[in-house]
This record gives sequence, structure tokens and C-alpha cells, in this order.
Amino acid sequence: MTMTMKPHLFAHVVSASLLAFVTAKALANDEGCINHVAVEPYTDAQMVTDKVDAQSHEMNIKHLKGLLKTSVGSTVTLPMGSFSMGILDGMDDEQPVHNVTIDYELEVGLYEVTFNQWEACVENGGCNGYQPVAEGWGRGNRPVINVSWVDVQSFLKWLNSLAREAGDAGGWRLLSEAEWEYVAAADQPEQYSWGEYLGTNNANCNGCGSIWDEKTTAPVGSFKPNAWGLYDMHGNVFEWVSDCWNNNYERAPTNGQAWLYGNCERRVIRGGSWYFPPKFMRVTNRYWFNRDIRDFNVGFRTARTVNK
Repeated sequence: MTMTMKPHLFAHVVSASLLAFVTAKALANDEGCINHVAVEPYTDAQMVTDKVDAQSHEMNIKHLKGLLKTSVGSTVTLPMGSFSMGILDGMDDEQPVHNVTIDYELEVGLYEVTFNQWEACVENGGCNGYQPVAEGWGRGNRPVINVSWVDVQSFLKWLNSLAREAGDAGGWRLLSEAEWEYVAAADQPEQYSWGEYLGTNNANCNGCGSIWDEKTTAPVGSFKPNAWGLYDMHGNVFEWVSDCWNNNYERAPTNGQAWLYGNCERRVIRGGSWYFPPKFMRVTNRYWFNRDIRDFNVGFRTARTVNK
């Protein structure tokens, strides 16, 4: 039987239920009629190949999801809320006190990013191949140190690329300074997550009473978490946040977003470290390093917005 059609080449795909496919062009004559359509059966060999390809793809996705889970680490999703940022009787750069509203949920790493997580990035072609020095203290589940703010951006870029390959939404980033203070305070009014006073062996700092004080970092999670379940928000290592440095809170954002103007060669760090005295661990304390500085006092923590 002759069928007429528009005068151009046309490939007709046979229904998958027939287990066949078109492998030849439909050849049209001068009158626009199809002379021949070649249909070949879906062979057993092709079926086996497709099955192997599908299994290989499934295994690859499973591997990527496992790698992503390891690289992100344990997380907690925190509620939206409002808080007063800063303190009246603190340092000048901790003022003026202002209200901040976080109108979105945050997913935050329970721990500071470890050497294990960083090395997963390097081993899988990310982080510009940079291997930070561990100062002889050990790697593994200790917080990664000697990473600049710029270095951290390469980790986040790799992590989000991995997330996309694994079918995840991604969106991993540093906390903003306001988010960091919100997370560290955990809806508590005191300067430390365990209370208003320093106490003994509650964190790792120069004068905290731990076995690591002024010596080395501690493995992450060595101390009790705060009220929201996050570890090492005080001491161990300072944590990079997204914000540029400003000398005080005049005209600071009130919506939880990062402050991306000011002195952007300097980036804010929060939380104190194993080497610094307790006052640097206060929830409201602010400090900065140049964005390209690698230092054994500084690491980072990852986060992402959940529902905005």
C-alpha cells in the first residue's frame, strides 16, 4: 500500500510494545510517497546491553549518593525564627543590637567539615587538588584546617556538582554571619551553649580545661552539642562564614542573608579556636581573616536553605 505524506524525509518509530525500531530512512519518491520503511527486531543482544547499561547507571547513582552522604556528613534541619543579634555590653563591632528574622528552614552540618570530607573532594577531582597541612595532629575526623575562604569555595563547588550528579538539589554553602549566630545561640540567651559561664571541659580553647587546650584541634563531636544538636559551635576551630567584614552592625541585613558589601577582602570568622582564649568563643564575638589566608585556627561548616 502506498501512503502519501509531506515531501520530506520522515522516520516512523514503531511502538515499544512491538519490540522493534526503525533503522532506515523512509525513502520518498518524487510524488512524496514512501517506498520503503525498514524495521528490525529488538534482539536479545540489544536487550542484554540495555539491561547492563541500566544496571551500570543505577550502580553509578548509588555510588554518587553514597559519596554525597559521606561528603556532606550528618545534618540537622533547624526551624525559622527571630533573634536579637549582638550584645549591648559587648565590643563595638557587636553593636548595635538588631532584630534578625530567619523566615526559612536551615539544614546545617552537625559537625565542622573534617579532613575525611575534604580528602573525598580531592580524591574525586575537586578542591583544586589542594591537600591542607594537618600540623601533625592527625587527619580523619578532626576538623579540616589551613583552608582559606577561597579554598572553601572550591569545596562547595565540588559538593554541589556532586549533588546534581546524584539527583540532589544541592545548594550547599557557608552560613551567613547572622545564621551562624542564630544557630550557635540555639534559642538560648547565654553567651555559651551550656550557660553564661565558661565552666570546665565544655569546649577546646586556650583556658577551657580540655586535654587539647592550646595544643591541637580535637576530633569533631568531642564535647556536648548545643540545644539544637550542633557540635563545636564554640572553640576547636573558627568557622568561615559568607560575609564581608564590617566594623559594626550599622545597616546590617535583618533577614539572615549574608552581608556582601564592606571589606570583602576580609571575611568573617566565628566561634573561637583551640588556640584563642574563651572570650573569642562567645556567641556574639566577631573576628576576621583575609579571604586567602590559610591558618591552623580556621575551618568551616556547611549549610543550605531548605524551603525558600
